[in-house]
Amino acid sequence: MVIGSTDPSVLAYNVYRERNRLLMPHEIAAIRKKYSLPQKALALLIGMGEVTINRYERGALQDATHDSMIRAFDNPSFVLDALDRRGHLLSKKQRSNAHNAAQSLLKEDDRHNVKKNSWKNGLSSIVTKVKGAQDLIEQTGSTWALPKDHRLTA
Repeated sequence: MVIGSTDPSVLAYNVYRERNRLLMPHEIAAIRKKYSLPQKALALLIGMGEVTINRYERGALQDATHDSMIRAFDNPSFVLDALDRRGHLLSKKQRSNAHNAAQSLLKEDDRHNVKKNSWKNGLSSIVTKVKGAQDLIEQTGSTWALPKDHRLTA
């Protein structure tokens, strides 16, 4: 089943997936490929059959439980945990590829969080300084003070 297909059954399945917030076939494949895993390796880590993963990626409709299990693999921490528990079922190369990809994604998340927190801290510092200036202006009775209903809030 192809993305953008005009086949009525494909369209109906996609509408059902959207309404029920299920992963689309290409999203399932993207999660698997993010860790450089073949279908069989992902199936082993999840505890499903290779044929099941193959069917879902080709457009078969997954149930909510399988969807949740696959969706969990979008989280690199979950993948590392699965590798600890079931990684012995994979080849050394598959384990290594998935582990390296998960570690890389976690580092990327950490860098993003540091940048986000730096931005928040910088903004918080500016708001604190402006509020302090507002308070000083109000205390000195300056005509430049903003009305009380225009105070900045954190």
